This record gives sequence, C-alpha cells and structure tokens, in this order.
Amino acid sequence: MRIYKVQCFDVNDCHSILYVTFFNNIVIPEMMKKGERFLIMGDIKPRSDSSYEVVCPRIKNLKFKIQKFEPIYSQVKGLSSYTISKYVSEALKLLPEKIKDTLPETIINKFDLASLDFTIRKIHFPDSEDDIRRAQHRLNFEELMTWIVSVKKMKKEHESKFLVKDFSDDFLKKLDFELTNSQKKVMGLCIRDMCSGKSMMRLIQGDVGSGKTVVAMSLAYNTLKSGYQTAIMVPTEILAIQHYENFLDLLGSSNVGLLTGSTSKEKRRRIISELKRGIPKIVIGTHSLISEDIIFKNLALVITDEQHRFGVSQRQKLASKGEYPHNLIMSATPIPRSLAMVLYGNMDFCTIDEMPSGRKKIKTFTVDDSMRNRVFKFIKKQIDSGHQAYIVCSKVKENEKDDAAVECYEEKILKNTFKSYRVSTIHGKMKPAEKEEIMKKFAENKISLLISTTVIEVGVNVPNATVILIENAEKFGIATLHQMRGRVGRGNEQSYCILMYQNLSSKTKERIETLSKSNDGLMLSAKDMIMRGPGQSFEKKQHGFESSRIETALMDQEMVAQCISAIELIQNQKINENK
Repeated sequence: MRIYKVQCFDVNDCHSILYVTFFNNIVIPEMMKKGERFLIMGDIKPRSDSSYEVVCPRIKNLKFKIQKFEPIYSQVKGLSSYTISKYVSEALKLLPEKIKDTLPETIINKFDLASLDFTIRKIHFPDSEDDIRRAQHRLNFEELMTWIVSVKKMKKEHESKFLVKDFSDDFLKKLDFELTNSQKKVMGLCIRDMCSGKSMMRLIQGDVGSGKTVVAMSLAYNTLKSGYQTAIMVPTEILAIQHYENFLDLLGSSNVGLLTGSTSKEKRRRIISELKRGIPKIVIGTHSLISEDIIFKNLALVITDEQHRFGVSQRQKLASKGEYPHNLIMSATPIPRSLAMVLYGNMDFCTIDEMPSGRKKIKTFTVDDSMRNRVFKFIKKQIDSGHQAYIVCSKVKENEKDDAAVECYEEKILKNTFKSYRVSTIHGKMKPAEKEEIMKKFAENKISLLISTTVIEVGVNVPNATVILIENAEKFGIATLHQMRGRVGRGNEQSYCILMYQNLSSKTKERIETLSKSNDGLMLSAKDMIMRGPGQSFEKKQHGFESSRIETALMDQEMVAQCISAIELIQNQKINENK
C-alpha cells in the first residue's frame, strides 16, 4: 500500500496545520504542489499537538472554477455521492439540446413553473439558490399532480347488488333527540347513494362531538331493515363496546353483535355462524373483524370509524369480505377540503359542520405546575356539583420519580387530595375486561375521577364529564390535544379543558396557545400540519405516500389548490379538443 501524507496550512491562518493522508493515489505528488491552494472536504479530526488531520478527503484545486452548489445523492455501498454526480454530469450531456416538456405550456405559464429542461439540469447542478427553489417547486408540483390524478383514476363506479331502501323516517322516530340540519343533510346524501344502484364511497368528516356516529347508525339501520349485513370497524375495544351499547338501546341484542379480542368463544362462534348464513346483522368490532374466519354472506355496508387509526390495507381487507359493499369512512381529524381531495379523491366527501344544539364552547386554560393546587380544587368543585372529570397522563409509568404517570397518580399525588372521592385509573396495558368494567362504571357515574392515558382519546362519550386536565400538555400535538378535549363538552353543561405544562419551548408554547384560543378543529388541523408536517398527521402506511415530495407539497395548501386547478384546466382543454 502506497501512503502519501501532505501538510497543509489554512490560507487565513498559517499556524493552523492540517495533515492530509491518501492511500494508493499516485497522482497526489503531481497534483498537490507546494504553494497551490485547495478546497479540502472530509471528516477533519483534531490531533494532540493542536493540529488536525483528514484521511482520503475530496479535493479541488482552487485555480479552477468550482461549483457553488454540489448535489448530495442517496448512496449505496461502493457508490459515493461524488461518483454519482460525475455520472449524472455525463448523462446530462447525452440529453437532447431541449428536453420536451410533460406539461402543457398554458399550465407552465399560468402557474409560473420552471420548464422540464431547466428543472432536470438545475436540480443537479444549480447556479443559484433560486435555481434550486424553482427546480424543486416544479418537481413537487408535477408529482403532486400525478398523485391527484392517480387517486381520481382509482374511483370506479361499481354496480351494487345491495339496493338499500330508505327507512330514515322510522329511524328518526326511534331517537329521543333532534338531528342537526347538517346531520340530516349528510345522512340524506349517503342514503341517496345507497339507493342509487351504485356502491357508495363516502368520507364523512366532523369535529369531535358533531354527531357522526348517529349518521352511521342511520345507515346501518337502513341496511338492516333492507335485509343485509353491516360491519363497523373501530380502533379500540372501549369505543367498540360503547357503539355496541348504543346500538343495543336502539335495535336490541338480536340485531347487533360485538366482536373484539375479549369476546367469549361461544359468542364469537354464534356471531360468525349467523354472518355465514346471511342473517341480517350489524356487527361492531376492532381489527378482529378482518380475521380470516369471519365470513359475511350479505355484507352490504362497511363503516370505518376514526379512519386515521387504520391502514389502507386494513380498510380494503374488510371491504373485500363483501361484493362491492357500500363503503363509509369517518374522521374526527379535520382535513382541509383541498387536502381531502388529494388524499381521498376516490371518495365523495361531506362534512358535518354543525354541533348539536345546547352544546357550549369548551373553555380552555393553559397553566404551569405552580397552579396545581388551584386546579385540583377546581376539579373537586366540579365533582362536588355532581359532575365527573378526567386527568390524562402521557405515560403509564416510566420510573419511580415520574409523578405524572398514571400508576403514580393515585399513590403519590391523589392519595390525600382526592382521598374521599371515587377515583380509578385506565390505560392501554390493562386487560380488555378491566377497561370495559372501568368505562362502564364511569359511564354510570360510579367513578367520579378517571385517570387515564390517551386510551380515552377516541370516541369515549360521557356527557356528565365536564372537566379534563391534561398533564404534560407539551408532549402532545394539537390534533391529539383537541381530540382529548373533545371528551368533555358532550352535554349541555359548561365544560373545561386545562392544559398543564412543565417546560415550554417557543414552538410548544405556540402549539398550546393555539389550542387554548380556538375550538375550530379545521383551523387547528391546518395549523398542526404547518407546525409538524403531514407525515405526522397522516402516516405513510395509511395513505401510501412513496415520496417525501408528496408530503412536502401537502404542506403547501396553495400548491394543492393550484394542482387541482391545473388538472381541471387540462381536462377542459381535452374536452374542447374532442369537440
């Protein structure tokens, strides 16, 4: 092995010495002459004698022109970014003098896009930061357009063998309350689809507490009365049990079934047998509904609640248990309409934008740990007046000193403060039967104060609960905090959400203050996306993102709107050409 060591001096400080080592590079003695100036790039490490050293760096002679910007490529073993860059440079020379554009000139001009020729050349070897920005924008724009078009192409109208009849009037008579105009409108749209002879594909969006569940119940009721089966998949056992009990009150046990991980073998066998025989039934469950042994004979309606908790493949697997069943997904995570058109372009989109009458705006307060005693007194006052409360912790238990974990709360913090109150705890590590029993007692007001992790985030409905304290609020995102806040304010009494924090960074402070100032889930969702990015709001496994450019583009609502507009322009141009 031939080794060369070169002693270099910093041009700005001749006392600063850098030793450069090369292996088997026979051109070094000819290349690095005394007095020449070089740009040296590599992992530079200090030595004990106050000098520095670097092994096998990249070097460039400063007497030649050097690019101001250099690309960094994703590397594989044996192929460096520098090597890739050399090959890309050679490949670009083989391209035509002018690369034909993939977008119409009208679109390029209208939305001020860089040409494809400019983009391909400058994304690799830009001359300025503006070149990089314009090239990246063009790539993001075109890829987002492609995504939207591909999602739209997925939308196929299938003939439905399940022609559902309209029994909405019968359903409304069973309710002891009046639906909002928004609920009635959305329900009517869904029923119209299900009676059309085509398979319904709808997304219902509604803020927490807006009443999406009763709309889903109406569709399931119509399906049942028409002689068909319905499957309702929810993310947690607590929510499945709650839905089941609501349906029982309305329809009776013979028409409704519950399938979760804790369903007894006997009940499970009976329900599976009924589904196989095609007996009209509404079955509610968790992921267990997609088990191989569950076979439907007449599955006409599939409902997925809290859709963001499920992957695309899980929803598709449940729908595949029927022959093009009507498909409804519900989301309490507000999505800007333009974004929904991108993510769910294969579905019709409707929103429940009106809260049930009598609901009061939840008052939200942000406090630090020094206010703890005052907060506890306020919670006691609410409980003493006959109401109930939640305290949410970020963890079950992490260490013995972690007082804000669920398992430490009763033992260390609430032992004296709430000694005379009916207090219980619930978290995800408990057995399903335990959680079910605790939630049942809480719903029946046999528990005054429930200490929980975020297991109560989704769908839990206890109208008598009027206050929720969220410990370490700085550890949660806006969407999660808004969902947890929605556990109160579900009755007609004034409700309160208290966000208690320990340490706040500037970003965390902005997040919490944003939540305390607004109950508008749509605005909060958009803000959450700007602050944290869509990759955290919409997981890749759920939406099939294959490119970071799609995620980047989704954060730019103006770009989303422009892409949708561009697609419409192209479609109109083609229609005019065909005429």
